[in-house]
Formats: sequence, structure tokens, C-alpha cells
Amino acid sequence: AGPTPRLRVDLAFSGRQMPQLLEATAVKEATIIWARYGVELGTCGPDSPGRDGAITIDVVLADRQEEPLPDNALGSIVFQDGAPGSEIRMYPDAIAALVAEATVMERTEREWPTILRHVVLGRVLGRALAHEIGHFLLRSRGHSQIGLMRANQSIADLASPERFRFYLSPDEVARLVTATSAVSGTRVSR
Repeated sequence: AGPTPRLRVDLAFSGRQMPQLLEATAVKEATIIWARYGVELGTCGPDSPGRDGAITIDVVLADRQEEPLPDNALGSIVFQDGAPGSEIRMYPDAIAALVAEATVMERTEREWPTILRHVVLGRVLGRALAHEIGHFLLRSRGHSQIGLMRANQSIADLASPERFRFYLSPDEVARLVTATSAVSGTRVSR
């Protein structure tokens, strides 16, 4: 593969409010996943211009999935004429329902202290968000059989402290290098 792409992406959260720890955990998780590929994630307010040279993606926390998405969709991004839009929608209720099925430290979600619940919810949200960012950065609706861009991730993988299953395939890394040059230096309109 070619040189590691350097790209700055700012996430502008809007929609439903979420606890600060949950948002910070989600952003940290997505940031760690994308950092190994030369993508630097940051945040900005929904009405701020973001950092110089950064592409801004709106992240809307929505109450429910819109048709034709399945009820268990954790996030989505709309493509128009083959290009991804600048808005990612995340579905906290679907994420919470999935997390309710998880077992961590041999305890079910109902037995967790509040802080652990926020950490696990944030981790799952961050990994689902990283997947949707992947659709944007790779400029593709496609899914892979392995890694970050799998269509369906298990709750065990999404909730686990280890993130070794959330990687790009060699073909996706090559695609990222190509796609980065297409979006680098441009600002996504909001």
C-alpha cells in the first residue's frame, strides 16, 4: 500500500442529548480505530465551522431508524448518486437494546453500575460510528466479510474492551488512500 493518508475529520453531534461520558467514550473509541489509518477525528459544535482543513460530518442521534432500515440498524449514512452524504445517523435506542443482551464480567446489563453501562454503550456507539465513518471515507456502501466494515458485528465484539476485530482489510486500506485524495482538502457542506 501507499503512504498512510492524513485526513482530519470533525464530528458535529446533534439530535438527542447523551451523557457526556457516553459521548466522550464513543468519540475516543472511533478515534482509536481510525488513528491507525492516518485519520484524525475531532469534534465541533453543530453550528461551528470546525478545524481548518477538516472535513465536517454531522452525526445526528435519532430516536428511531427510518424506512427501509431494519429495526436493529445501529447507524446509517445516505448515498446519493454513488456519493455518501455528510450526515451520519446513529440510533441510541437500537444500541441500548443490543447492549441489554450483553454480558460483561459475567454480569448482565441490569447488574452493571451506571458508569460501566455508559462505558459499554459508548464503546458500542463508537464502534458503530467508526463503521459509518468507514462508509463515508471509503466512499462505498459495501460491506466486507471481516473487520470494521462487516455488515453485522456481534454484541460480544462490540462490547469487548479489545478492539482487534475492528480493522480495515488490505483492499480497504488501498481504497482509503485513493478515496482520501478525493475528499482531502474539501469541506463537506452542512
